[in-house]
Amino acid sequence: NDQQYVAKGNESIGWNGKFGSNDVIPGVYVYIIETVSLLNSSVPKTEFLTGDVTIIR
Repeated sequence: NDQQYVAKGNESIGWNGKFGSNDVIPGVYVYIIETVSLLNSSVPKTEFLTGDVTIIR
């Protein structure tokens, strides 16, 4: 389920390829996000969001 995000209409919006002042090294970066919510319940509901981002130069 690959997705590519492209700014349309305003090419000045973007990312300069840096983290802080350092260039990000090309590669695949994996992420795991843990969320805990109490919506409509007094019992915490934990969910995990996972995926990856590929940096190409």
